[in-house]
Amino acid sequence: MTDYNPYGDLFLLLCGALFVAAIGELALGLYLYTCTEDFKKSLPPIAFFSALILLISSVMGGKPDFIGNIWWFVFVALLILSLTHIVSSFIKGYKISKMTISSDSVRQAMNGFNFGICFTDDNGRLVLINQEMNKLMFSLSGKYPQSLNEIIRVIEGKTEKIEFQEQDDYSLYRFPDGSVWKVTLTDISEKELEGFKQITAQDMTDLYTVNQNLHRENGEIRAAIAKMDDLITRMSELARQQEALNLKMRVHDEIGASLITLSRLANGEIKADAKEQISALKEALSYFGTSNVTGNVIDEKIGAFASKLGVKLIFEGEFSKNKRIANLVNVAIKECITNCVRHAKGNEVRIVLSRNNYVYMATITNNGEAPKSDIHEGTGLSALREKIEGAGGEMAVSAAKVFTLRLVFDERKVGND
Repeated sequence: MTDYNPYGDLFLLLCGALFVAAIGELALGLYLYTCTEDFKKSLPPIAFFSALILLISSVMGGKPDFIGNIWWFVFVALLILSLTHIVSSFIKGYKISKMTISSDSVRQAMNGFNFGICFTDDNGRLVLINQEMNKLMFSLSGKYPQSLNEIIRVIEGKTEKIEFQEQDDYSLYRFPDGSVWKVTLTDISEKELEGFKQITAQDMTDLYTVNQNLHRENGEIRAAIAKMDDLITRMSELARQQEALNLKMRVHDEIGASLITLSRLANGEIKADAKEQISALKEALSYFGTSNVTGNVIDEKIGAFASKLGVKLIFEGEFSKNKRIANLVNVAIKECITNCVRHAKGNEVRIVLSRNNYVYMATITNNGEAPKSDIHEGTGLSALREKIEGAGGEMAVSAAKVFTLRLVFDERKVGND
């Protein structure tokens, strides 16, 4: 019966450990080549692997006696050295892989994109494609693409192109599942990659839906604005008609009262100042004609009207020789006198008259309080505007700092009544 030798078992254990270390060196060499794509960096691990295999093979022919034998120390030293080399080299290789751009790192980065992207060479063959583009093409055709033509054929054949949203550099497609994707095909501008193309596919469903809703809401807003404009126009016309009716009723009442008084005066039924009644009738008729103007100076009755209200009239310039324009300016002055006293609480009205070739202008202001809000044209101003515009003139009212009424006439277009 043979005696048991514990050192023989230890020998086998060390050989096994060295074999594992040799396999680790081989794996390290492959890892370094994958990370750096540099065969030179994988040579040291491969050399370690070869040396360990040769050592193990040379001693496997017999079991050396470890008592006082140098093999003990050689095996242990090689094992420690190999393990240290493997660990340090893996750490160093990992750091290099994080700092070095390689095809694998580019592929990993592209697979992290949330959109599809691929590249084709000058013959249309795929050279690089990420997982998102692969999944997108597989969902449409049931297989992975191999060329640019295949990608274009699948997209155009399996999706609906949204024509009205087409742009110069990209197109939108509606996929069978209802999603909307933006597909862009661009040429790579690098000189070394002439003929290479880049294709991207980006999910635009949410943005497209928001844009469509916004487009629809804008259409509804435009329709509502058009309705409001129409309503405002009709309301303005109704207000103008109502003001004209009120003016006619007022003038009708004044003329009627004057005529009745004059009739009763003529029949001897009452006693009154005939001149005063005739003057009142003329004033009422002034809304329809220009009989109260005798020349290119202010109407005497308007001057008397201003004096009666305690308003001072200040003139700059000369009245137009066109009697109709002069009359309209007089009517405007009277309206401004009334507004100065009633609304602005002023006592002075300034009239600036000027001419530029055939264009005659009248600007009327007062020294009263400035309007506190936008001016609403009441019966008087509305009636005045109707008379001015009816004669072919223009009228503008502003409330900046002081109340200002501006009249503009083209003397060639306004008849000289």
